[in-house]
Amino acid sequence: MKVIGNGQVSLRNDNPQNVVFKNDSMKPQGLKELGNKFFEQNFYQLATDFFSQALSRDNLDQKLKVALLSNSS
Repeated sequence: MKVIGNGQVSLRNDNPQNVVFKNDSMKPQGLKELGNKFFEQNFYQLATDFFSQALSRDNLDQKLKVALLSNSS
């Protein structure tokens, strides 16, 4: 943690593998979006983990399933 110029406290994590997400209640689309964000930051394993979690959800439509499978590959 550090205090930034305006007196606010900020927290920085340089190792995203140490972050724990509570994904049990997240919808597949939200998991896909998180996966996309991690992919953009070159954290490919985390991105793939989120895509896999989204694929394991029950209420997937066919278009989203195809996008998740494509992103995973």
